[in-house]
Formats: sequence, structure tokens, C-alpha cells
Amino acid sequence: MALTKPRAYQIYDIDYKQATRVITVANVTLSGGAPSQVDGVNLSLNDRVLVIGQSNAAQNGIYDVDTVGSGSNGTWVRSGDTNSTGELLAGTIVMVTEGSIYADTQWKLTTDDPITIGVSELIFEQNSAFAFGNVYANGTAVLASSVGDVLTLSAGNNISITGNNTSKTVTIGVTGISLNSISNGTSNVNVVSSGGNVTVGIGGTSNVAVFGSTGANITGTLGVSGNVTGGNLTTAGTANVSTLIATTLVNATATTDSTSTTTGAIRTQGGVGVAGNVHVGGALVAVTKSFAVKHPTKQHMILYHGCLEGPEHAVYTRGRCTTNTIVLPDYWKNLVDIESITVHLTPMSQTQLPSIKDIYCDRIELEGVGMIDCFYLVHATRRDVPRLEIEVHGSIQDLYRDRNM
Repeated sequence: MALTKPRAYQIYDIDYKQATRVITVANVTLSGGAPSQVDGVNLSLNDRVLVIGQSNAAQNGIYDVDTVGSGSNGTWVRSGDTNSTGELLAGTIVMVTEGSIYADTQWKLTTDDPITIGVSELIFEQNSAFAFGNVYANGTAVLASSVGDVLTLSAGNNISITGNNTSKTVTIGVTGISLNSISNGTSNVNVVSSGGNVTVGIGGTSNVAVFGSTGANITGTLGVSGNVTGGNLTTAGTANVSTLIATTLVNATATTDSTSTTTGAIRTQGGVGVAGNVHVGGALVAVTKSFAVKHPTKQHMILYHGCLEGPEHAVYTRGRCTTNTIVLPDYWKNLVDIESITVHLTPMSQTQLPSIKDIYCDRIELEGVGMIDCFYLVHATRRDVPRLEIEVHGSIQDLYRDRNM
């Protein structure tokens, strides 16, 4: 491409100095201790050197090699075009032509005028196209303090950064995450297929949790600090939930029996509210049993009764008999122990003295003077369950252990 002739206004009032061969950014003993090699370049007599790293910045400037020396015993003196006041002005630009690091770099004097050679501190900064300027990282400014500052990109969690100096590109990638998977070590979350289940594997164990359209299946322990509300929740382990609101089904398939308030397939530290029926296939045990209903005759009151308790699992039937036979429910013959039947009779008049003649599994025969008319109450002990052992040594847990009640 052809060079373009600069216009006068583009270079007006800009001070340029003859280029230097090298630049030193380290502190140098200028007289009797100057090095014979700078930035990988072996110096020759009268070479120009840009000096910018003196501990006393007033010694900075452009120097000529007066004595090359061997090693570090040379002498440099200020160049003839910069050794007097007025020859170096603010904004002066110097080009460096050689060097392992600083070849073809340009430097600008940033010290403000007036400048007195040997007195004023001379500060040079690189004047180049390689400055990255200002970069803002999520609102935080990362500013270049000088030309040549290095901007470093650091990888983070699940983020990889790869640079290519040949193509001048930086590639930022994501590790452990794909369109259908997130992984870290031996733990992962996978979307099995488009619209399919979401599986969770932990510590090398796959499918610890499976989330599907019909519910969640947890093979381990599920701990929830809030409410669990909605459809099906399936776990082969333990679900620890502070509040469980079930609008459909709670199904505990564990066979752990309950021998106390802290054992069993379903356990709660608080109360259990049930709006519907409760069916118990085993023993129902409580300190007290009662019922509470809306008071039938008094507004804004509840009728609260305790349940009658006794030393047996018993049933009863009652009614009024006007013949010599009390007919028992037909299922009693397979439900009750006939030897446990007791009968209480209440005659309708004082002239009647009905009594028990015979007791059978399906009826009770009466006898008496005159026409029989009485109320009856019949009790019997169930024989389909073991008899109660009234007084038992040990704890309540011992009571139910190895015992079918």
C-alpha cells in the first residue's frame, strides 16, 4: 500500500527526536558502570540509548554511548540534541528500533513544561497501538494505567479460556455443562431426552433422584424445610418434610412397624389432620380416644366425649325382645367367643322376671312368668384377635414388639 503524505496540521507542534537504537527501563550507572548490552543488543560506540528507568528520574533522557566497555564499565553521555534546556519538551516522541522486547516501540515524554535538563524528572510512557484502553467487567472498570499493560482473562468455575496467538483469538468455553447435562466430578444432572425425565446422580451413584411428568422418585433421603404440596412424591428412602399437604395420595411402602410415636413408615413430630376416613390394618394405640362433634342443641359449642375402655376387645348388641328368643347377629358365630357372652336384661314391668335359659352362637333363649317384654344388652369378646394381656412388664415399645394386637 502506498504511503500517504501527512498534512501539516497532523504533525504541527509535535516534537520528534532521532530514533534510539535501544531503550533501558532499569537503573543504570551512567558513568563508568553502563552495560555493553541492552535488551539483547550489543552496543557500539555512539549508539543512541533511551534511558527511562533511573531511580533519580532527572537522569532520564537520550544518551550516546561514549565508552562501550566490557560488561558493565561503559560510559554514556547525553546526546547533543537533548543535553540542554529547551531541547526536550513535553510530548516529545522517540522511536526505539531494536531490542528483544522493545524493538519498534514508540515512547512519549509526559513531563509537563517547563523542563530543565538534569533537574526536572523526565517520565516516558510507551506510545503504541497495543494499549487495551478501558475494559468494564460486569460494571467494574479494569483500566490500563499505561501503554503495554497486560489484560489477563482468568478461568472460573466451569469456564475455560484458550488463547491462540497465531489467529489472535481468545476462546471462552463452558466445562461440565452441555445442552442436556451438568456435571462436576462424579455428580451430574442429565436430561434423558427431549421432554424426558431429569435424573440426578451423586458421588457416582446414578438416578439418586428422577423427576418425570408423573412425579419425583427419590432413592435416598429427601429433606424439605418448607411445604410439599401437589401430586405424587415417591421415595425409596426417607422424606423429611416440615409440612406435607397431600391433595392426592401419600403412599409409604416401607414395612417398618410402629412401636412408638417415633417409629413406623410415616412419622410426624406434630399433629395429623385428616378430613376423610382413616383405616388402620393393625392396632390403633393412644393414651386417650375421644370424639368431638358440633353440639346438637347449643350453638357455638362442641360436644366432646371420651371413648369407653375396658380390658378386652369386645363387641355388643342391644335391643328390645318380646319373645323368648334374642336373635344375635349372624356374623357373631365366627367373630366372638361364645363362652364370653354376657347378657343384661331390663324388664318392662315389675311383674316380669325373664331369665337366661340357654346361650347359643346365634341366639339366646329366655324364660319367665307371663309374656316377655324386656330390653337386652349383650357383650362378647372377639376371638379373631389375641386376648389382651392387661398388665405387662416393660415399656410401651416392649408391648408391641413381637405382638400382633
